[in-house]
Amino acid sequence: TNDTYRALIVIRELPYEMVTDEYINLIMLHIETIKLTGLKPVFIPFCPEDVAFLKRLHLIDRFPVVELWNNPRRMQQYIMNSGMVISYGRLHPLIFSANVDTPVALVSFKYLLNINEDIKTYKMARGLDIPIIYSQQELCNFLTSPISANQQKVALAKNRLIEMQNRIIEMIN
Repeated sequence: TNDTYRALIVIRELPYEMVTDEYINLIMLHIETIKLTGLKPVFIPFCPEDVAFLKRLHLIDRFPVVELWNNPRRMQQYIMNSGMVISYGRLHPLIFSANVDTPVALVSFKYLLNINEDIKTYKMARGLDIPIIYSQQELCNFLTSPISANQQKVALAKNRLIEMQNRIIEMIN
């Protein structure tokens, strides 16, 4: 069902030694901020490790969790029928959201943990004009005025993918 008030949260699992109290408190602050804007936070893990991570952080029982990681088609449909996606370090939520024109943002690891960003994920976000959140204010701005990926850039990326697929098929034949 379509629920524009649903804010999907994807938290990438991390090595446990990287998880600090400040990190957990920041995620909780984000969730409370989401709720204060009238949105419904829902965790949507993208793999079994993300589910285990939510359990380790004791978040799995506190908020709704929708496990569709084993069905990409259903995952994309759920994203399409939600109000927005906020990714804490995962690449695929950016791709799925951009593909169905659902507002999406990437929360910076610099902001969360003061560590360097994953080049591939940040390059994808920048390449599609997906907002990267570096502060609480930027999160608030996104929640109140969510934006989708640049659809012209998404179309160009899809065309590049088709060209690559065609080249691979030609090489196989």
